[in-house]
Amino acid sequence: KVYDATTDASISGATLEGAVSSDDITLDNSTSGNFAQSDVGTGITVSNSMTISGTDADNYNLTQPNGLSADITAKELTVSGASAADKIYDATTNATISGATLEGVVDGDDVTLDKTTSGNFAQADVGSGIAVSTSMTVSGTDANNYNLTQPGGLSADITAKELTVSEASASDKVYDATTDAIISGATLEGLVSGDDVTLENTTSGTFAQSDVGTGIAVSTSMTVSGGDADNYNLTQPGG
Repeated sequence: KVYDATTDASISGATLEGAVSSDDITLDNSTSGNFAQSDVGTGITVSNSMTISGTDADNYNLTQPNGLSADITAKELTVSGASAADKIYDATTNATISGATLEGVVDGDDVTLDKTTSGNFAQADVGSGIAVSTSMTVSGTDANNYNLTQPGGLSADITAKELTVSEASASDKVYDATTDAIISGATLEGLVSGDDVTLENTTSGTFAQSDVGTGIAVSTSMTVSGGDADNYNLTQPGG
């Protein structure tokens, strides 16, 4: 049987042998017995308490059947309510899980669901609907009587991390009828350590006008390149 925290056993096929023909004797309590333990195990001894009834029953002694045994197999536990949270790219596959609840524990058993808040994305890079796996476990004095099925169908998004540019400055220039501007000092901020990302187009910008003026706004079109660049959004320097 599947574990149910009781020693109840089911017996089948019992047939009474040795009764004198035509005597009124019936075998009773033939379908139930007791395991020697309630915990999971194989080849567990099963005892029974069969009886006989009928008008001729007092003329007989009943010997209980010997050598009965059976297995108690682990009960399946499931997890409900679990969900994976979206996150901003951080170059790891770490995922955050919430809401996990253990289902299927027999009332009164000491079983606790552990490792409920962490999981793993199937990839570290930016994406949507990325599969998330878990490694939840159960603990407690009765935990060995159960098998835990991990929650299925979990997924979440990894969104791009924002990068900013610091220390950029635009240079004054002598009028040349163009809007070309020269930028210096630009430094990339927010990059995850070890990622392959380079700031490009850092030295050129565009004046808002080509005519002479003071404090003219200068815009930039900086970009990022490298093996990990797709995991980021670049915010152009302002001001």
